[in-house]
Amino acid sequence: GGGGGECFIGGDVYDIAFDDGEIKKGVAESRIAGEGDDDIDGTTLARTAAASATTSAGFDDPTPLLFSLSEPVDVGDPASCAGDPALVASLETQASAWVRVVDRVSRRVREAPPVHAATLVKDLPLAELRFWEQRTRQLEPLSKQAETSFMKNVTNVLMLAGSDAGDALRGAFSALRRLYIEAKWNAKYLKILERPFKILSEGSIGQIAVTIPGMVRTMRMTCVSSRFYTSVEKMDNLVERVTLALCVRLAAIADPAALLVSGDARSALSQLVSIFERWERCVTANGRGDAAGAASAGASSSSSSSSSSFAGAGDESPDRKPSALKEGSAWDLLNWSRLLQRPRHMRDRCVELRELFSRFSRLREGGGKVRAGGARGGGGGGGG
Repeated sequence: GGGGGECFIGGDVYDIAFDDGEIKKGVAESRIAGEGDDDIDGTTLARTAAASATTSAGFDDPTPLLFSLSEPVDVGDPASCAGDPALVASLETQASAWVRVVDRVSRRVREAPPVHAATLVKDLPLAELRFWEQRTRQLEPLSKQAETSFMKNVTNVLMLAGSDAGDALRGAFSALRRLYIEAKWNAKYLKILERPFKILSEGSIGQIAVTIPGMVRTMRMTCVSSRFYTSVEKMDNLVERVTLALCVRLAAIADPAALLVSGDARSALSQLVSIFERWERCVTANGRGDAAGAASAGASSSSSSSSSSFAGAGDESPDRKPSALKEGSAWDLLNWSRLLQRPRHMRDRCVELRELFSRFSRLREGGGKVRAGGARGGGGGGGG
């Protein structure tokens, strides 16, 4: 039924109005309460009610973001609570419900597509960043609540009582934590690339040309220093999306109809050829990328600005030391023969177009000279 109360998330207090199991009025006000997550207790969780649900972006139906508790309990002393059969039975019921919530949320975020069908090709790199940011927002409330002292005490009570629900709850919380940490740190690393990705999407050709070397260095740094972007699969997807966005942006400029109007086709096409060549040189640094798909050599020198954002992040930080830059990373194992196929094709077409426009320009100039010569010849004949 209708009601309301305060719920704690990560040390903040949110005034929420409930009605028939759904959030009726969203977040009305936020204020800091105490030092942190330890302020959450059974009473507070009871106030959140079984109705704390909200609609996550990209989902068609509500996805729960907060655990529920049917009634307030005191589990401050897990050892003594484990000897209370009635309390243990009640917590087992609650734990089963919590495991189902975690399983549902985990399944939903895993099934979410990394890129929506409506995403423009030039926005594909940014879409990957937004994907991890959205996943972080979806997992953060549950993950923070699972880390509270109250939830840890509930798990301890069930473990001390020898209940299978304790193992299941601990396993679900661990899986949830892993998903959240992965999303959080992927979003942090890709956030460094947000500016070059925006330039790639909306910037001028000159800006794109200048951005490529730094963007590639940062991508390589991410590949070797991030725990979760060290796989060939993840880096392959990221590099391919950046490559597609680059090709689409430059293809729009290489449109023959637009070049005819511009009046400076050869110069524009030469600039495009230069950008494609710069892209290939940067991603295959040290000269080990070739048509056979050989892996490029080890990562380029570390950019201090790329790694400084993660310095002093504490034990929770899963990033590696910059000294880990060495050969054998996922970057070296990417299939550059395939990844460079589109840029090379585009470069070759730009070279052909440039030659075509050069011939067209020479023919036009030659035709003008012929007409001018004919006019002079005609005038001389009339005078004779």
